[in-house]
Amino acid sequence: MFTDLMSEIRHAQKNIVNMHRWQRRSLIRKIVDELHTLRDDDLCDGVFDRNDDLDNLIFNACTSVSALAETDDAYFGLVLEEFSTLLKAMSDVIRRQSALSAELH
Repeated sequence: MFTDLMSEIRHAQKNIVNMHRWQRRSLIRKIVDELHTLRDDDLCDGVFDRNDDLDNLIFNACTSVSALAETDDAYFGLVLEEFSTLLKAMSDVIRRQSALSAELH
């Protein structure tokens, strides 16, 4: 799912001017769902458990899907870039945490 979503984000960034509002909303919802998945991933050994800022970001993104989808193309592109960076960072943390746990066991 993660690599598919990252590909979808890259495609959206390249074709942002042609995206309909419903497509933008759908993409933001997928991103929020992936943030939830990564945050709750069993492989991260609770590394994101006490991160109120992450919880607030996910909550705010979830409640702002329509507003984010209505932004102009340039701002929406920035939103996608920031979400992409966050998703990559979280995925890297989980992968490293998983590798470290495997080494210790």
